[in-house]
Amino acid sequence: MDTNKTFIKLENVSYMYDPEEHPDVKAIDGVSLTVNEGEFLAIVGPNGSGKSTLSKLFNGLLTPTEGDVWVYDINTKDDDHITDIRRNVAMVFQNPDNQMVATIVEDDVAFGAENLGIEPAEIRKRIDESLEAVSMSAYAQRKLHQLSGGQKQRIAIAGVLAMKPRCIIFDESTAMLDPAGREDIIEIMHQLNREGVTIVFITHYMEEITDVDRIVILEKGKVIAEGVPIDIFNQVNMLHRARLDTPEIVWLCSLLRKGGLDIPAETLTGEQLVEALCRLK
Repeated sequence: MDTNKTFIKLENVSYMYDPEEHPDVKAIDGVSLTVNEGEFLAIVGPNGSGKSTLSKLFNGLLTPTEGDVWVYDINTKDDDHITDIRRNVAMVFQNPDNQMVATIVEDDVAFGAENLGIEPAEIRKRIDESLEAVSMSAYAQRKLHQLSGGQKQRIAIAGVLAMKPRCIIFDESTAMLDPAGREDIIEIMHQLNREGVTIVFITHYMEEITDVDRIVILEKGKVIAEGVPIDIFNQVNMLHRARLDTPEIVWLCSLLRKGGLDIPAETLTGEQLVEALCRLK
């Protein structure tokens, strides 16, 4: 997959929820940004920074007050092609209950594909493949209200996968889950990305994004930093000003370095730290 090919492009985009009453209040303020095909991009920022607003601009759920958003060569302001945009750029929201429409698991997974006019035999195939991809095949006939939060989020992802989008936006999709559930969903994201799906992950949990391709940090609707994880996490003062935590492993590595241990600066995960410590023997 060519991660240098632009998939989504924002050109000087601003968004106001109430431009008539509050013309000076911008949820998104002059953002220019690209999402590359096949990339795993994380967008982080404190509460109120504009993360969720930005995510809804990516696939035309919101259209810019100023500027333009392009998905390949299609402008999200072009109502005639909005279905094409949403076919390619799908979303998984924070609360899975908000995007479930059926009572039985497989019926819910089928809903999006049915609305795209997919043939029934192909829908059946996609249901099975999507449930298998999120390890929920055994729950196809289960009632949704019987599932845990993490299981519901898996079903929400399966419903998106059944539409075969080229990009999936996860809008704080781990926020309501316990640590084990969060790890499961993040692993699903990485597996999808390895299979060629472009991933945009909106979160405020910094420890979840140590192994993404690129990080964008928002504050008050503006991009204040952008780069690979090691570059972002080394900007401790910037993270502090943006009210973002340094991942625990990064913090621990800094303490070990202060204690005289030769821990490489690029050590960002627990596995990498274990390897670095073993090499010191």
